[in-house]
Amino acid sequence: MTHLSAAQLTQLQSLLRNRKHLLLDDLQRDAKALRDDSALAREPGTDGGEHSTSDHAAAVSASELARDATELQGIEQAFVRLAHGDYGVCMACAQPIEVTRLLANPIALRCLDCQERHEKQHPGMAAHTL
Repeated sequence: MTHLSAAQLTQLQSLLRNRKHLLLDDLQRDAKALRDDSALAREPGTDGGEHSTSDHAAAVSASELARDATELQGIEQAFVRLAHGDYGVCMACAQPIEVTRLLANPIALRCLDCQERHEKQHPGMAAHTL
């Protein structure tokens, strides 16, 4: 059972839905940019500089796609936790995640103490395991 009030749950669900819609828009935009950059690189008559620029742009677009897809997956998992009634519960210690943390990061999986401990134990993975 969650420690969050109905009003807090409604607010957090709204944050998750809004962020999901923004991410879906970003994913469409980034996918289009990646297609456009790839098409430019294949055009006959493009020189090395143009290839380099389009390769860099394609790499940035691919990176943004991966980041957004990871966040979208986190949002979908948050909706599953909401449905199961365990949203806002730390996956490491099973204690409630602070409401202020959830408002700042609605896909948080751990309370602040456990997240800090996790980041120390797994340096470089923090961005992927919120």
